[in-house]
Amino acid sequence: SIVTLVFSLVLTETKYSASCKMLVVAAASNKNDASGSLNENDITSASKLVDTCLVILNTKTFFDTVVNSKVEGENQTVGEKYGYTRTGLMSNTSFSVVNDTGVFEVVFESESKQEAADVMKVIYANAQTALQDKFGENSVKPVEDVYEPVETDKNIAMKTVIGFLVGIVVGVAVVFIINLFDVKVRSAEAVKNRYDITILGELI
Repeated sequence: SIVTLVFSLVLTETKYSASCKMLVVAAASNKNDASGSLNENDITSASKLVDTCLVILNTKTFFDTVVNSKVEGENQTVGEKYGYTRTGLMSNTSFSVVNDTGVFEVVFESESKQEAADVMKVIYANAQTALQDKFGENSVKPVEDVYEPVETDKNIAMKTVIGFLVGIVVGVAVVFIINLFDVKVRSAEAVKNRYDITILGELI
């Protein structure tokens, strides 16, 4: 428990996560509704389409585009400024559907708060472009802009509890193994049982 607590407090690196949410809307519905408002059919279609959208975004092609896209307000790409490769970017990015709706959330995690914000903005912009290319203009509507990066919870309490439980299991296992291989004789009764002989006397 102590080792786990110290590790969580001191050795675990602080990370920041930035996120955004987007609503997927069927392109056909958008064309028929000049007001741009959403109806029940739009929401139903979006909930069916959102999984397909996440498959499209979570691809090597999409992340190659992100790596080679310029950071907002700068002349360097994400790969040039932050040294990201496609694999590194994919491992720090996650997509998820929000409560079985047509809304999905993208989360990017980094050890730098500024880096998290910059990369998330690039992912956000490219996600809209990629999905609109596939499903038509206005097929993706922003629900909220890119969140300000927040410090990721280190789960100190949970890690400490896990460390405590692991410590108990390891401790019991070590005691069991020591006793299993222990051949010392500690009493006259043990000698009698082991060698099936009669004990004439015992020196204490």
